[in-house]
Amino acid sequence: MKLGDNIFGWVDYAVFAGMLLISSGIGVYFMWKGNKTTNDVLVGGKSLGVFPVAASMMATFMSATGILGVPGEIYLFGTQLILSRLILIMPFITFLTAYFIVPVFYTLGSCSSYEYLERRFESKAIRAIGCLLYCLTTTFQMGVSLYAPAIALTQVTGLPTLVTIWGTGIICTFYTTLGGMKAVVWSDAFQSIVMTSAMVWIVVKGIIDVGGIQQVWTDNVETERLELVDFDFSPYTRITFWNNVIGGSLAMLGSYGTNQAAIQRYLALPTLRGAQKTLWLSFLMYGAVSALTILVAMVIVSHYRDCDPIKTGRIRAADQIFPLFVMDVMGNFPGIPGIFIAGVFSASLSTISSGINSVSAVILEDVIKLYGKKTLSEKKSVFLIKVVSVIFGILCMSAATIVGEFGNIVQASIMVFGLLGAPMFGTFILGLFIPWSTWIGAIGGLSSGFVFNLWMGMGQLIYRPFHVMKEKDYVDGCPELYANVTGHAFNLTAHNEFIQNQLDRTYGMA
Repeated sequence: MKLGDNIFGWVDYAVFAGMLLISSGIGVYFMWKGNKTTNDVLVGGKSLGVFPVAASMMATFMSATGILGVPGEIYLFGTQLILSRLILIMPFITFLTAYFIVPVFYTLGSCSSYEYLERRFESKAIRAIGCLLYCLTTTFQMGVSLYAPAIALTQVTGLPTLVTIWGTGIICTFYTTLGGMKAVVWSDAFQSIVMTSAMVWIVVKGIIDVGGIQQVWTDNVETERLELVDFDFSPYTRITFWNNVIGGSLAMLGSYGTNQAAIQRYLALPTLRGAQKTLWLSFLMYGAVSALTILVAMVIVSHYRDCDPIKTGRIRAADQIFPLFVMDVMGNFPGIPGIFIAGVFSASLSTISSGINSVSAVILEDVIKLYGKKTLSEKKSVFLIKVVSVIFGILCMSAATIVGEFGNIVQASIMVFGLLGAPMFGTFILGLFIPWSTWIGAIGGLSSGFVFNLWMGMGQLIYRPFHVMKEKDYVDGCPELYANVTGHAFNLTAHNEFIQNQLDRTYGMA
């Protein structure tokens, strides 16, 4: 079976449509119950519980980028990027966020995290720049999150990618606009259950097919996929302990500590202690789902050990390997492809709905109320939030049509945060932990950081560096497929010479 074949049956369509209908129904339900104030729409009336908010945070930050991108990342480069962040970074970041950052924003009580920057540096310019960068960052990250599952749906239905992007994007915008924060959180909680159930079902079947967990472990050890740290100091090495721990710590602290979507969830809890409990529970949930995703990747490595689907032309990129694996292992079971696609889209929709809601809060608090009419009735404020939600839903779908140019989806997600989010995160850290800093230093650091990151990011897009992949997967088990694609028999010696030539060229240029 090759990706792109239309293998969705009516049961699969029914399962997928059921997930979308339930999510939409949650939005309609909370609209019917009443979203009469901005407090209801943006922070759920400060009445939400620990479990649904924790599940919502987990689903938002896992996203379809993690579900589809992590197996592809591990298949090509090994576990180091994902595993070291999970084990070495997340516990520390959760502690730091829960007890040093969350209390600051919870005490402030503002729906916008950027109001803190204005108060801290006594500068409206800092607040305005923060608002602008956040809107840009979130729009592109929502685009990445929507693009990833759209690929998967296209591959199993034959529908054009644009149709899947705009169709599901419109549904997500619909229930987010109607139901506000309560719809976002409870639909996320429901979608997290769908996402996790789909992955458990698939990985159990995959382990059975390859001969058991011991065989999975053996194949991954022999193909050198299992890595925790690499202490190499070379700047040309793609992932090392140094760039992963430092960069990963900053990225996660930005996501959980100063991200607008996270802060709104903390404010949705009735007490500070409840917000801190939510963060710890979210960490445990995220860790469990991340471990499951790593296991999925290991099973995929074992399954395709002797028949690499990239070399044989069955897929064009590693991001497509998880959908292919599902089709190979469970494609003949009615409804299973539908559950898988529903799970992937569940992860995506939670990220997008959270982004739309948080951007609406920022636009209302940092643009409309700050530079427009100072006093707005609750009715007019709620109406404006819904208008902004629709606008950014459209922008999200537009962004999803162009993110394919950024490389694999994990790389794209990291790049977007690095280009736009990292300078803003640095400004928050400056204000929180450097008491003598002023607005002059904040604007100077923010501007120079953005320009430097833009230069680095554009250089990577233009010159596209070569990275060594794990070349332990061959086509011994399917030489006829490889011959059909390439027109010649597989020659391992020639392939290894090609890799060595690429390495020599890379280090020679450096």
